[in-house]
Amino acid sequence: MALPVEIIDLIIEHLEGDYPTLAAVALSNRHLCEQSRPLLYSSVFTWNPSERRRGPPVSAFVADPKFSQYLHSLIFYSESREDEIWVFLKPGPIFNSMRNLKELDVATSPEGPPDDILIGNCPFKLKVFCWNRAVAADEFSGLIKFLEQQDELEYLAADQSFPRKEDLPYPASLLPTFGKKLKYLHGNIGIIETVLPGRRIPTLIWNPLSGDPRRAPQNVVEELGFVIAFSHCSTALALPFTDLRHFFPSLQFLELVDGDFDVDYEAISDLPSLVGLILRPYTILQLSVAQLRDIFLRCPKLKFVDVEKRDVNRHVPYKEKRCFDRWMWDPRNEGSYPSIQDTILEYVDFAQHVRDWVSKN
Repeated sequence: MALPVEIIDLIIEHLEGDYPTLAAVALSNRHLCEQSRPLLYSSVFTWNPSERRRGPPVSAFVADPKFSQYLHSLIFYSESREDEIWVFLKPGPIFNSMRNLKELDVATSPEGPPDDILIGNCPFKLKVFCWNRAVAADEFSGLIKFLEQQDELEYLAADQSFPRKEDLPYPASLLPTFGKKLKYLHGNIGIIETVLPGRRIPTLIWNPLSGDPRRAPQNVVEELGFVIAFSHCSTALALPFTDLRHFFPSLQFLELVDGDFDVDYEAISDLPSLVGLILRPYTILQLSVAQLRDIFLRCPKLKFVDVEKRDVNRHVPYKEKRCFDRWMWDPRNEGSYPSIQDTILEYVDFAQHVRDWVSKN
């Protein structure tokens, strides 16, 4: 018996995000099965074998490649070039049907990906592309033809390993027409020097790699001046934020992550436009309320300081939300100190953190 469309829509809406249950329910009714396909096959997430798989198995797409037309998000980690998951990115009926894919997020073992992926004319226009692998300059050059087809791209994350013997900019280059819609760039100094020149990208997440030269990015001084949101990791692999802050005269959002070293809180100064500060160090308990107050005093436009609530013994899985406390303070209340105003903030990454504040203020 056919269910009313309204009931089918309600069932699908309430089961969104719970693939196993939705798949089981879809088997109970032909009409429900047909209506739920766009949601059932919209996402594939296979990152950590120890974590629950989200979305349908690869075999479902191999059995019926047309299901890939519903795919919007493809996120996976591969340990071998022989993994079945690579069928999504190789020439063939599955790849050709993925015309609605918007997010592609891939990580590989040191073995790297197969050679025959992402070649030829691409049927989809991505908004998010993450290549979680430190690629050599020649390998990144192979990705350029693919990237230059992605004229709708808004978020690019990649790492390009630096040639150890020559402290020079990277040889790879992108067409000037690439990246007109880029809003977020996440990568090491190699990606920054390759992608940022000639482009105004408002959000920059600097991810230092072993082997990177410990210096400021070259030939992008003007472009850094347009960055309004910057994420920096305190590590021996990159310059401290103190040596970089003069590049960001318009900075409104700053994330400081404690890597090998504690974050230098005294560096949070001379930032006249700073609205939001996000702190993700492991040693955050050493930061006193008085120090927070000093930060607010040094940054006259600062509205909030978000401090990650994290048990250092708890691993946060990829694409899982991190929890924060939001500290706020009104400098007009002399003698007072900052206090926690919100304890239920959850964000997947820095980009989402910034988007949320901008959308609400």
